[in-house]
Amino acid sequence: MNSDDVEIGVRGLMPVSSGVAAFLGTAAKVFVIHVDSSTGKAMHMAMQGRSHPRPMTHDLVTQLLMGFDIRLERVLIDKREEDTFFAKLFLCKTLPDGGREVLVLDARPSDCIVLAIQARRPVYITRDVLEGVEDMSDLLERFRSEDK
Repeated sequence: MNSDDVEIGVRGLMPVSSGVAAFLGTAAKVFVIHVDSSTGKAMHMAMQGRSHPRPMTHDLVTQLLMGFDIRLERVLIDKREEDTFFAKLFLCKTLPDGGREVLVLDARPSDCIVLAIQARRPVYITRDVLEGVEDMSDLLERFRSEDK
């Protein structure tokens, strides 16, 4: 992990006409990524520690990783082009000799976040990407106050 990477969390979820606005960030700065409704639902259920009666896609991926003894190490949101965010999924397998093999996969941040929540693993963003996003903390606070 790079020392310039910042750990973030899901600060809130808000339904919108196109799906779900996922508010991500730190106590100091929050930004939004838009996800489809099914991914938003999966994110919400994972945050509550609940699962669907039948395995959903994210559940299946988590089960596959566990079945092959592969551990999700972390997620890194490392790039943004216009309104599209890019992420890397860091997977780790312990080898018979005690060594480690790390596989880094390009993936949608929304999918990575669901998997990280399910596995209770951290999500990071590069400082450059975090500095380049608009702070939506006020919008999140308005959303929370209207929800009460």
